[in-house]
Amino acid sequence: MINIIMKLATGYRRSVFWMLTLITIAVAAFIPSITIDTDPENMLPDDNPQRVFHNEVKETFAMWKLPSKWHTSNPEMAQ
Repeated sequence: MINIIMKLATGYRRSVFWMLTLITIAVAAFIPSITIDTDPENMLPDDNPQRVFHNEVKETFAMWKLPSKWHTSNPEMAQ
């Protein structure tokens, strides 16, 4: 099997190079559409006991998420 792959790679090196280049470009074209959710709250199911307790605590103490640039983008919160 390795001998066959080596013969193809060396015998058709330009074809292999361009095929791998096209595959790389095609895969790279999808990189902007990747979304990564790093919010820890979304890593647990809604019915998980820890998440249910956390949501109850947030409601009890009126906690909410602050914007990432709260001190510069929202002057009311900076005061």
